[in-house]
Amino acid sequence: MENDTSPNIQPDYRAQARKQLKGNWGIPVAFTLIYGIIQAILFVVIHFTFHISIQSTVTVIMILVSPLELSSTIFYVRLSKKETVSVGAIFSGFKYLLASSVIYLVLNGLTLIDGLGVLHFKGVGLIITIATGFIYLYYRMSYYIIADEDNITVAKALSKSRKLCMGIKWNYFFCS
Repeated sequence: MENDTSPNIQPDYRAQARKQLKGNWGIPVAFTLIYGIIQAILFVVIHFTFHISIQSTVTVIMILVSPLELSSTIFYVRLSKKETVSVGAIFSGFKYLLASSVIYLVLNGLTLIDGLGVLHFKGVGLIITIATGFIYLYYRMSYYIIADEDNITVAKALSKSRKLCMGIKWNYFFCS
């Protein structure tokens, strides 16, 4: 006989987010727009100034915006904790320039090497994609850990991320 109990029901994160943002949409929307505009401007300037391929341009942009990615994480972590946030927080990740760059390189180093055209062997792209995926599964929480713990070192953030993700990699793999 089958079990008639309902499966684990996931919380309604969209409803929670809407409730939390009620009456406070302006700053998060402005922050997200500015973040996107900065990336677009960087793309246009780099692509048309240096006349490199779109793939290489995207690779360079991703390296340059790693502090902005951390800024975004810090902004949304603080917003979720109902702390005071402002659009000016878009530059808060630059306080952790080295940390954000190191974490970005850990998460995407193999993909960056492939994107810059350093490795051009048959089948290497698939291997790099798989390897990068597993690395990402372990260390993807590093930005959030730095955003949550102000004075943590990069090594400790990476280690803590690995420990947090240890037993739940497959959940991330199939659900993220």
